[in-house]
Amino acid sequence: MDNFSEARADVHRLRAESSAILTGINTVLADDPALNARVDWDVVQPVRVVLDSDLNMPVTARMAKLAGRSLILTCSQDEKKRQALQSVGFEVYQLADKNSRLDLHAVMDFLAQQQINELLIEAGPVLNGALLAEGLVDEWVVYMAPCILGDQGRGLFTVPGLQSMADKKSLHLCDVRQIGLDVKLTLTAP
Repeated sequence: MDNFSEARADVHRLRAESSAILTGINTVLADDPALNARVDWDVVQPVRVVLDSDLNMPVTARMAKLAGRSLILTCSQDEKKRQALQSVGFEVYQLADKNSRLDLHAVMDFLAQQQINELLIEAGPVLNGALLAEGLVDEWVVYMAPCILGDQGRGLFTVPGLQSMADKKSLHLCDVRQIGLDVKLTLTAP
């Protein structure tokens, strides 16, 4: 098994252990992910959850064609977009907003009401930064590959206002493991 396969297999194991996988619309638009667990044992597939404040989800998204639940959480009141997404199998729920974006605390409350107790978030820097700023993540799992992307590579967090070391967000390192050639870091808030 090559390095890429070992790290990917570890991620799919995490997915299989989760009640739901959450991502943001920017990740969907960039990658069209399936958000499922591809493992070699029987598993109840996690619920797929997309945060989409403006209902920009394409009706042709791959996850619309997959068995199981695909939820879109939004603060948009666009009934035409809502109906189009529901017609291809998405469940669309309107939640409270905060500054014209989904209120992340309302999102977590809603997911708890849906009996989602183990939530895996696979997101880009904007959603990761918002979750970090709101203190809504219990544990961060970060995979690091031994390669350099340079200064044009995408970061892990977009956190406006972090300008100096005094503004930093500290995390507690709980575990370090080598997965193939990659390193897997498990971190929590102190």
